[in-house]
Amino acid sequence: MKNDTGYFEGRELKKLFYQCWLPDNGEIKAYIIAIHGWGTHSDRLKVPAEYLTEKGYAIYAFDLRGHWRNAGDMPGHIDSMDHIQKDTLLFMDFIHEISNDKKIFLMGHSFGGLVCLIFAINHPALAGVLVSSPLLGMYLKLSMGKKVIKSISKTLVKLAPNKILDNIIDQNQLTSDLKILRQHIADKNKFEII
Repeated sequence: MKNDTGYFEGRELKKLFYQCWLPDNGEIKAYIIAIHGWGTHSDRLKVPAEYLTEKGYAIYAFDLRGHWRNAGDMPGHIDSMDHIQKDTLLFMDFIHEISNDKKIFLMGHSFGGLVCLIFAINHPALAGVLVSSPLLGMYLKLSMGKKVIKSISKTLVKLAPNKILDNIIDQNQLTSDLKILRQHIADKNKFEII
């Protein structure tokens, strides 16, 4: 698998970091734009990219606004979902230029899955969408302390929108693969959210 990085022009001419993983043999069946989850970054897509490039797919992913290499001064801050949708459309246009008219699919996990579904609703000509846990009807069993923190955070968001709070997601629930779990826990380029 080959890995390459670069920048593309997103909404409002913002330069956004992206990376791609390509099959070693150079033969590409189709392209997949992968959208990462909230509070993570495109590097987290390496494991599915390893699997999919072996099957002949090219995987392209960018760090969403407010995330790692595209975080700017306010990690996690995105002005609106419209900005992400426009960035996704511009990234898709960027991929169209190199795809030789091969199909382009969207793939996303968690918040990235939600982004993909919204995009697909607004762009029905899309070749296809692959999502996992797309934040539809999300329900977390929270302890009383975490419920209080979550309640307080709604007010805090209005008073201090740049404040970053501790994560309430148990990392052990993200995967049963111990190697991947260790990588997630050790990842210093994610930010904590509630």
